[in-house]
Amino acid sequence: MDNQDNQHDIQQQQPAPYWLVFGALVTLITISTIFFHHVEGWSYFDSYYYTIVTIATVGYGDFVPTTTIGRFAATILIILGIGLFSAFVSLMLKRRATKDFRRRLPKSVKNTLKDGEKTIEKL
Repeated sequence: MDNQDNQHDIQQQQPAPYWLVFGALVTLITISTIFFHHVEGWSYFDSYYYTIVTIATVGYGDFVPTTTIGRFAATILIILGIGLFSAFVSLMLKRRATKDFRRRLPKSVKNTLKDGEKTIEKL
């Protein structure tokens, strides 16, 4: 039962920023896909592909916005997308490392932790 309480503590402290950033990233991808479909005349798949390639900083160059508003939107996508993508990956890795760390703790140490996630971060 104590292990379930610790799991619950981790889930209570992690989800807000993780899911907030994930939701913002999905929203950005969706809006950008729809935007480039309408402004540049690309298919939804090509617009989605361009958005992902741009956010991930791959930039193959096979799709390039040709309209002024499309180019302006691409700069906004780059700034917001890279920031959100980096934050998402960072939170995902932190979440994974915390779970691995807690799983590897000896049972006696787990039982003495009273503040869950906050105590682990101080170690």
